[in-house]
Amino acid sequence: MTPEVKQVSYWANVFPATVHAAVIWTFSTLRKKGVEKPSVAVLSRSNSLISELSVILSEPRTYNDRPLSIVEHDVVWDAELSAAAAVVVASILEWPTGPATENLARTLRVIAGFYKLKNAEEQTNTAAENARKYDEAATKVAKGEEPRIKAAKALVAAQAAGFTLIGEPVADWKAARRLLQNIPALSELFREVRLVRLFRATDALASGLESAGSPQAVTRARAIW
Repeated sequence: MTPEVKQVSYWANVFPATVHAAVIWTFSTLRKKGVEKPSVAVLSRSNSLISELSVILSEPRTYNDRPLSIVEHDVVWDAELSAAAAVVVASILEWPTGPATENLARTLRVIAGFYKLKNAEEQTNTAAENARKYDEAATKVAKGEEPRIKAAKALVAAQAAGFTLIGEPVADWKAARRLLQNIPALSELFREVRLVRLFRATDALASGLESAGSPQAVTRARAIW
């Protein structure tokens, strides 16, 4: 390991303070080296951690009894992946507008599309397998057959229980999003959708919904943000 690389160990319960302190320490080190306007990049392997890091840097805290000020920052993340997850929510919003099996099959296909995009960006066996499973589930539902995977069965049950829109964009969107939150296998999509609201990615979301052919959902999404 080169002298310029420093590893910092931390206890799980002090992760936020450790990250915050490390960023401020890095800025301080660069200024001491004569960098007038230092720039620090905090890298993450997932969108969900990016949102956590953003929250961490946006709140004052202490580290070893020393106060840490808020760090002004910009966020760059995979907006396309979050928009792909938002398309899933949009498809759920369309459940009451047409044949149940057709609309549910569409939702399963866009879930498969989310994992196809994820696999295209960083190939993994898990993403590829998820894409295959949800495509398979969509085909079964379209034929009136019961899907095999638990998440698809949970969506079938949720649709059968009734999903009613009240005509209020924010409430309807949150209700559809909550279905993803309540199904463990789809919690990843829920976290991605939250990023869209957190970082106000209206353009990326609208583009994704328009390309998916969901004009009504585009209108609802724009109303939310």
